[in-house]
Amino acid sequence: MGRVINIASKLDREPRFLVVDDTHRYKVNCTKNVVMKVMDLDEKEPNYLDEMLKLLVGGKALQEIEEMGLPYDNWVIIMKAAVAIATNKSYDEVENDFRGEEEAKPDVV
Repeated sequence: MGRVINIASKLDREPRFLVVDDTHRYKVNCTKNVVMKVMDLDEKEPNYLDEMLKLLVGGKALQEIEEMGLPYDNWVIIMKAAVAIATNKSYDEVENDFRGEEEAKPDVV
């Protein structure tokens, strides 16, 4: 008989959600293709946050978040949380990843 490795218990097939407040809960698309597209986005593009959230939570959710009228720093929190959910990391891990990228960038003179 051939060798068998059963990974069924290692796979996470449960849906993942981002909860913004008591009335806003969004399913996060954490499929490989979506996460790879998110990772390829250029943060220097003007609609970077919108594109990222549209990929991860969908257009309707993006519109609802836009209608909340949140300040920019809250958008960054939402984006980091969505990335954490999609990549199965903690929020702190993602925040450290982004902090590391900022520190690695050279100072503009």
